[in-house]
Amino acid sequence: MKFRYLLFIVLCVAMWTGCYNEKDIKPTEGNEMMYSLPQGDHEYDKDIVAWLEKYGFYTVYDYKIGDLYWANTAWEEQIEPNLGGYLSAKQADPDYVAPVLDLFKELFLDYYSEDLLQEAMPLKVFLCAELWQGSWKMNWATGKNERGDSTEILAYKGYDYIALNGARKEFEINESVKTQFMRELNKVFLNILYSKEIFVIPEEFVHVSNYRIPSSTAWPGNPNAFPGPSTSCFALGYLNVQTAKSPNTVEMMQEYDFFYYLDMVMSYSMAELESEDAFWSSYDNQPSMNYTGLLNPKRGYEKVRQKYEIMVNYIESFGVSLDRIRFPERFETGRENN
Repeated sequence: MKFRYLLFIVLCVAMWTGCYNEKDIKPTEGNEMMYSLPQGDHEYDKDIVAWLEKYGFYTVYDYKIGDLYWANTAWEEQIEPNLGGYLSAKQADPDYVAPVLDLFKELFLDYYSEDLLQEAMPLKVFLCAELWQGSWKMNWATGKNERGDSTEILAYKGYDYIALNGARKEFEINESVKTQFMRELNKVFLNILYSKEIFVIPEEFVHVSNYRIPSSTAWPGNPNAFPGPSTSCFALGYLNVQTAKSPNTVEMMQEYDFFYYLDMVMSYSMAELESEDAFWSSYDNQPSMNYTGLLNPKRGYEKVRQKYEIMVNYIESFGVSLDRIRFPERFETGRENN
């Protein structure tokens, strides 16, 4: 008897699934309604609403902190080793949101075209009073991981969102902070553009070095040599020996190289790069090192300079001005702007 009932149910399900009309199924159109805007009656709420209407993203300061930590199949909050991620954050103080939005507009939105922002911006921008990137370290006495040092960050890319820091009373905005804000936020967005295949590796960039001839022993070489050694990874146009290791495919080497240069462009001023002093070690095996002095003309690393200039021009072709990073002295006024 039970078998008959089961067979009847199976037949009913089969008949129902075989009779539906695909034309009756209509996808939901437009952006998912995540939050209701405006969230308040501050003057800056008008800008937030305008950005939603113009670009399609929600800028929110009133939200559950769990919305920031949620990452679809993961959780980004730093909780315990092997559980959660590395973030610690606090929701924005609405009384101090306006200065952060001013930075967001001046040092980010004003750079890019309307079409690009509509295409590439994540759905949400979370405004934070605090935003920290944590770490874990091994306590060899106990054999357990413990919380390590945390670094305050100004911008972060999460699951379909960008988080911005600084919406608190104690956050002082000076020219140095503006430069760091610009550096971190635009680097986050360029990585988003890369993931969407909008920001791609330029052909002229990969033509500078011969990636088909790996050299696992191309160490940085003596930082105090003028000119630098011809066997250095820098002489080959690489920023570290890791790029040139033989197990990597050509495509992997080119991608690693591209992102190492992106990081260098977004991290160093020209005064630092052209310094006579240098601080890398001769046999540094790390994927990143201190690049102070790398572009000093006396060292003669022309391939590095060539790739650096290609990367600068390519980034600026998207509308970004790198002057704050490359020439911060032009923006120093000796006065803090709160």
